[in-house]
Amino acid sequence: MKRIDPKRSGILKALAGAALLISMFAATPAHATVIISDNFDSGTAGTALNGAAVQYYDSASYGSAPTWYGSAGTIYSATTAGVISSATNATTILGLVSVTDQSSGVMTLQADVRVGSSSWVGLGFLNGTNWFGTNNTVFSILNGGGYVTTQKNGSTAVGTSAAYTGFVGTNTYTLKLVYDLDASTIKTYVNGTQMSSYVLTGLNSSVINQLGFRIFNEGSAIADSGRIDNFIYDYAAVPEPSTFALFAGAGLMGLVLNRRRSARL
Repeated sequence: MKRIDPKRSGILKALAGAALLISMFAATPAHATVIISDNFDSGTAGTALNGAAVQYYDSASYGSAPTWYGSAGTIYSATTAGVISSATNATTILGLVSVTDQSSGVMTLQADVRVGSSSWVGLGFLNGTNWFGTNNTVFSILNGGGYVTTQKNGSTAVGTSAAYTGFVGTNTYTLKLVYDLDASTIKTYVNGTQMSSYVLTGLNSSVINQLGFRIFNEGSAIADSGRIDNFIYDYAAVPEPSTFALFAGAGLMGLVLNRRRSARL
């Protein structure tokens, strides 16, 4: 049997350990920071969302509280406290807030939504305030049948999921979008269940400067049917190269210490 050199074995173990540390760290996204959150409890029932300050914002991302852009008829519900809904004359409601554009990292949108008698409720990342704008927009909508449809650049369909099991339109569900800017993928979840995952092509994510929600009532307006609550946007940056270098350095230090120990034996 061939005898294994203990020094060589120690070197290989140290190098393998360093590689394992780096690979584990690379596979783990950076800690996400909540940039914006709003549970809509501070608004007066029946008043417009437009111009209202968000409830919480990350002070490192904004010098002062950002405000909501709300289309006509987007109101703090007159009948249900602490939610955003539509007034009687609104067929579409839209709530957007401006954000700093990002070229890498992971952007996550989440909200508690109720479709009700509306056609759909959606969350999206936009360039400008036009939900169906053709300039690098991407959004996902939950419709009255429990299906999730993802679209980009306005009306370009990316895909539609199967229906969420046991979906009931009058129930409230947590809708979540995870947009990985580096992998160019978007994943959609309902109540923690992944509904879809798509690779996005032909988009420039670095121009996203608005994000928010939309409720669409096809045909006649239905007051306080679709609802939005507990809106959250968080962002996780990609780890800096210096962090990987730190782990590599730790692995090499282990190699040096191992060689010194072997030399004493």
